[in-house]
Amino acid sequence: MRKTVQRLLSFSLCLSIIANCSVTLGTTHSEVDFEPSSSNITFVDTSDPQTLVVKTDNGNTFKVVTTIENDYIVAREYINGLLSSTATAAFSECYSPSSSSLSTRALKYFGTVNYLGDTWMSNPPHNMSVKVYRDYTTDMASYAPPNAMLTLAQLVTNLVSVLAIPIGIANTVAGAVISLGTIGANGLISWAKAPVMSCIQETHTSSFTIYGNAPIYDPGTVKTGSGMKYTVKDANHPSINDVYYEGVVVDAKDMRTAESIYHHLFYYTDWDIVGWN
Repeated sequence: MRKTVQRLLSFSLCLSIIANCSVTLGTTHSEVDFEPSSSNITFVDTSDPQTLVVKTDNGNTFKVVTTIENDYIVAREYINGLLSSTATAAFSECYSPSSSSLSTRALKYFGTVNYLGDTWMSNPPHNMSVKVYRDYTTDMASYAPPNAMLTLAQLVTNLVSVLAIPIGIANTVAGAVISLGTIGANGLISWAKAPVMSCIQETHTSSFTIYGNAPIYDPGTVKTGSGMKYTVKDANHPSINDVYYEGVVVDAKDMRTAESIYHHLFYYTDWDIVGWN
């Protein structure tokens, strides 16, 4: 089936972690009046990956805007439009996206994916065949938010710093986690059963050898790619069990991987995935 090129939505910041990275947390508060929420909390999807918005059934709106400022993660929480608190986390230089641990490892052949594609309705369309090689390493982090002891800004900051996930992913996870709890009159989050979270981080690197008659590459051209895969789970809440991707991640001979490789290498507006072999 013909497909139209869709740009992959990527989050603006990608953070990964290796062992023994030190984290320092801090919070400042302002007095903001609002009604304590009931259990009905709704996560509002926004177009800005650095912004988290949740609403309660009694009319309160909580917004957290998270940025990186002078090597600090800074999350500012607004309640009904007024700044309520600011949470910060300092991280060492080891807390940055890197695939250097893979640079000396030989990539292994994974498979070949085949495409058809054209821009000007060429007949027949171009044939593209890509031999895929890949390798990856795995790390794991865990985090158990304390019950009735942190604000939404602190939750987002801790997810970024402790679980080592990008801000955009942290906001999505925080939205899911907060919807399972309540926000008290002091702005602190409570759960009937506090989350026990984990994140498996896979650092992927790939190599692509391109064949076929597409004029944009000479046969045998080699391109490289890298990406991160995050699997986030909550042991106490099975509904939180999601996988997130950044960059080019080759983890299965499926449509998602084939589409990711295609968008990394080609730009034809009309294209098909023929299949893997």
